[in-house]
Amino acid sequence: MKPDINYLISTNLNGGVIVYSGTNRDVKNIRLYPAGTASKQTGIATPVKNLEIGAYDNIASPNVCAPGAYDVLLTVGNGKYEWRKNMVVKTGSRIDVK
Repeated sequence: MKPDINYLISTNLNGGVIVYSGTNRDVKNIRLYPAGTASKQTGIATPVKNLEIGAYDNIASPNVCAPGAYDVLLTVGNGKYEWRKNMVVKTGSRIDVK
């Protein structure tokens, strides 16, 4: 590539978008886990660091992620968490977590 020349680069990204669109303003971030993680956890919902696939702090903006089925852990306020189970992300789709 040379300076002062405009280039147009097209890519084919195999991904979808996930965004928090719920009404609870206390939600601080979302964490993605393999589907089934929430069902295996007993007691109070908590993060499982060694199984975490990804995390997003800018929850109101679309966040790109790979296609697949995920359990989503919402961080709600100080030290409280809530699961959203079996969120399916498809290529080119947008998933709204509520």
